[in-house]
Amino acid sequence: MSVEGIVAGGVHHALFLNGYLPAMPPFAEPGPVTPVALPELLQRRIERVVREAVDVLDLDTCATHTEVKLGADGRMWVTETALRFGGDLIVRQAEEVYGLDLIGMLVRQLLGRPVVYPRRMLREGHGAAASLVAVPTDGAGEPWPPDEPGWDFTAVDWHTIPAPSARRWAGRYRAQGEAGMADPSSHWWSGSTGPC
Repeated sequence: MSVEGIVAGGVHHALFLNGYLPAMPPFAEPGPVTPVALPELLQRRIERVVREAVDVLDLDTCATHTEVKLGADGRMWVTETALRFGGDLIVRQAEEVYGLDLIGMLVRQLLGRPVVYPRRMLREGHGAAASLVAVPTDGAGEPWPPDEPGWDFTAVDWHTIPAPSARRWAGRYRAQGEAGMADPSSHWWSGSTGPC
């Protein structure tokens, strides 16, 4: 799990929770899923644990990305807190699912402009979103050898992969340029987390 947040003038605002697709061996996160289908009480407990972990750092104003591991017995561990928003397309997922402009919120906060934060971490939005990271390994999780041919983005007809309901979302990237989805130097495929 990860919680995206903003610390504003020393006050941490947990904004929303991400789940992750099952890890691939030996360990690779294939991508985040928003929102998370966990009971509200557990989500509120995660929110409290993350807030306590971030508060200990005595931060002023910044983005936060805090990862939490859940144990089968109800225990949880904070494994990472970074002073940035999450990678992959988490910033885009926040916009699609919750209508949150994370970058805009943080910039307005840094400029001293008013920002309206949710009273509590958001649990429900408008639909769902996920990112999928292509990890160059074989089925056992072994990395592709360096002498193997590189990934050819043009060899895949990207518009036939997503379900029809997802094509609307992918089509927004096409509007940036016809090569937008197949061009490895574009933001979509470069591995960049964008402006965050």
